[in-house]
Amino acid sequence: MAALKPVENLTAAEAKAELERLAYEIAEHDRHYHTEDAPLISDASYDALRRRNDAIESRFPIAVKRCIIARNRDEGARNPLGLML
Repeated sequence: MAALKPVENLTAAEAKAELERLAYEIAEHDRHYHTEDAPLISDASYDALRRRNDAIESRFPIAVKRCIIARNRDEGARNPLGLML
């Protein structure tokens, strides 16, 4: 996997794409950990994903809002955890 671009160097478009990627990746790890009792990564790696997500959300609050709006725009859209939005 290529090295991740530092959060402070992300553009707004890159931040939005990264937030979307992280949402699905974190949800997948949550599912494996909580539902299947079969984690795919270490707790430290999971924590790093969450820290990156939080850092991007803090630096780009408008990107967070746009991700939510985009998901809600599609009728019947589901979030990564399978819940109706």
